[in-house]
Amino acid sequence: MATYSIYAGQRIEEAVFVREGFSWPAAVFTGFWALWHRMWIVGVVAIAVILLASTLPPAIELFVNLATTLVLGVFGSDLREWSLARRGLSNIDVVEARNIELAELEFYTTPRSAMVIPAVAPDMLGLFGTP
Repeated sequence: MATYSIYAGQRIEEAVFVREGFSWPAAVFTGFWALWHRMWIVGVVAIAVILLASTLPPAIELFVNLATTLVLGVFGSDLREWSLARRGLSNIDVVEARNIELAELEFYTTPRSAMVIPAVAPDMLGLFGTP
C-alpha cells in the first residue's frame, strides 16, 4: 500500500495526488522531472548543480551527480509538496491505496462531511500572521 497526500485549492476536482516515499522518476530524470511538475525553483537548482558539476574533475562530478540523484529521489515528494504549498494549495487529506487510480477512487467516492478547504494557505512555519 502506498500513501498519497492530496493537495487542492478552491476546486476539489483539480486535486493533486502526491505519492509518499522514494521517487524513481525524480531520481532518474532529476531537474527535468521537477520542471515537468512545475517545480521551477527545484528544477533550475538541480539542472544548475548538474551543469556546474560538469566543470569539476570526473570523480567529483560523479559524486555530485549521484548526490543530486539521491536527494531528488529521497526528497522528491517532499519538494513537490513544498512547491504545491507555495502555489497556494493546501494538504486536505491523506489516502492509502495500491495505486493512484485507487487513491483517486477512494478520495472522490468516500463522503467527507467535515472537509473544509482554506481560502488562504497558512505560512510554512507559523511564525507570521495571515494577511
